[in-house]
Amino acid sequence: MKRLLFFLKLCLVCFFFFNSSIAFAYDQTELSECIANANKNPALDKISQEQIQSYCTCALEFIIDQGKNVQESGYKCAVMNFS
Repeated sequence: MKRLLFFLKLCLVCFFFFNSSIAFAYDQTELSECIANANKNPALDKISQEQIQSYCTCALEFIIDQGKNVQESGYKCAVMNFS
């Protein structure tokens, strides 16, 4: 019986651990700054806010979360979101 209770508690802890909200290494202010800077760029006037947000999220995940090169990450995310 004790083993069963231990197993159920372990399953419950695992469930909450894996179903918790997504955590980002980059700060949300960095995302806001990226979006604000993108909105100031006249080359992006016809790009939707959703595409800009997606681009910034992509770039910050590569650069901050994964430690990738800034220039390569920006290019890769631009191709993925603006093409």
